[in-house]
Amino acid sequence: MPSTRVQQGESLWSIAKRKKIDWLSLVAANPQISDPNLIQPGQQIRIPIGRASEASRSRAAVRTGISPTGRAEDVGAYTLNEQGN
Repeated sequence: MPSTRVQQGESLWSIAKRKKIDWLSLVAANPQISDPNLIQPGQQIRIPIGRASEASRSRAAVRTGISPTGRAEDVGAYTLNEQGN
């Protein structure tokens, strides 16, 4: 599996977007990352080829606390409007 080193200012989200891969597939390919929102420059991460299996995506979703579908409404999340409420 190919890999890359995290650069200053990067996140798993930005890496997934740059590599044109699914974010949950990237998280699933890197189970050594306990908090996908906290990665460090210089950290080595694996880049999956193709999309991870639904089982892997589901495990990654549980680790991240988001829905395997990636839809915020599936986990009761919401966004604030411009007034902050």
